[in-house]
Amino acid sequence: MDYQKKRIDIPIAEDIHNPWLPGGPTGLPGNNDAGGSRRTPSIPSLRVPKGEQRFSSFLDFTLLLCEAIVYFFYMKRARTGTYPIIVVIFSLLTLGCSIQKMAIRSTSGLFQYGIEAIYAEPDLQFAREAIAANLKLLEGFHRADPKNQTLLFMLTQGYASYSLAFLEDDYPERARQFYLRARDYGFQLLRTLPAFKKGIPTATEAFQERLDRLRREDVPVLFWTAFAWGGWINLSKHDPQAVYDLNLVKAMMQRVLELEEGYFFGAAHLFFGSVYGSLPPMLGGDPEKARAEFQRSLELSQNRFLMAYVYAARYYAATTLNEELFDRYLQQVLDAPDNILPGYELLTAVAKAKARRLLQQKEELF
Repeated sequence: MDYQKKRIDIPIAEDIHNPWLPGGPTGLPGNNDAGGSRRTPSIPSLRVPKGEQRFSSFLDFTLLLCEAIVYFFYMKRARTGTYPIIVVIFSLLTLGCSIQKMAIRSTSGLFQYGIEAIYAEPDLQFAREAIAANLKLLEGFHRADPKNQTLLFMLTQGYASYSLAFLEDDYPERARQFYLRARDYGFQLLRTLPAFKKGIPTATEAFQERLDRLRREDVPVLFWTAFAWGGWINLSKHDPQAVYDLNLVKAMMQRVLELEEGYFFGAAHLFFGSVYGSLPPMLGGDPEKARAEFQRSLELSQNRFLMAYVYAARYYAATTLNEELFDRYLQQVLDAPDNILPGYELLTAVAKAKARRLLQQKEELF
C-alpha cells in the first residue's frame, strides 16, 4: 500500500490578507562538526544552479529565436502548404510550454531571498499578512511545473510552518488540514528521491529500509515532511490512523538525527521531547527523556532557539507540575532580546507569542 496524494483546497482565513511563512530556515547544518567544533548555523543554498541563474539572457535569446522560427515557417513554408499551419502552431505551443517551465525554474531560486526576508521580520502581524498569498503564488507555479523540486520543498516547509505559527493555537482544525497539505507536498518530493521512487510504503519494516537509503543531502525534505506529518498527528489524537503513523514519523525524525543532528537548530529533538512529554508512561512517555531532548536542542542552538524553552515549559514543566520551572522557562523567552537569533527574528517572535499564551493558560495546565 502506498500513501496517495490527497488534494486539499482549504480557503485562507478571512482575516489573513497575504502570507508566506518561515517554516524555518531551508536547512541548518549541525552546530557540531565531525571534529566536535561549534559553528554558527547557516542556511544551505536552495538557489538555482549558476547556469540557470544566467538564464534570463538565454530566455531572451530563445524568444528571439521563436520569432525567427515563426517567420521562417509561416512566411516561407506555410503559404506553400509544405508544412501545414497546424504543425507550426503545435510546435510553437510546445516550445511555449518549455519556455514557461524554464522561466519558472530560472526564477524559483529568487524565492530564497524572500524566505530569508521573512525569517528576519520581527513583526508577527506583518509577517502573517505577507505569507499566505505567497504560498498560493507558489502553488500556481507548482501547477505550471509540478516536478519542480524547489517549489515542492518551499510548499512543504511553508504550509507546515504557517500552521505551527499562526493556526494551531486558534484554528486547530484548519491547522490539521494545512499540515496534511504540507505532508502531501512532502510526499511528492520524497518520491523524487531514489529511495522512494516506487512509492511510500506503510509497512514499518519496508519504510525503515527506504529511510536507511537516504543521505545527508536528503535531510531537509525528510525533516519538513516529518514535521508536517507530526503536526497533523498531534492534532489528530482521536484518529486511529494517527496513532499508527506516529511510529513512521518517529523513524523519520530518528533518521534526521542520524544524518544531521543540528538541522534547523536540532528541532528533531523538540519532536521527541514533545512525544516523551505528552504520552503516558504505559505508551512510552518519559518526562526525564523529554527534558534531555529539549536540553540537547538548546545546546545545539547555544540557547538561542527559544522554541525549545516553550516546548520544555509545555511538555516537561507542566507535565511534572513544576510551576517554578514553567515560569522560569517562559520568562526567559520573554526577556530575551528580539535579535537573539540574528536573521531569524520571526522565529523568536513566534516563540514569545506562544510563551505569553502559555502563561495565560497556566491555571488550566496546573
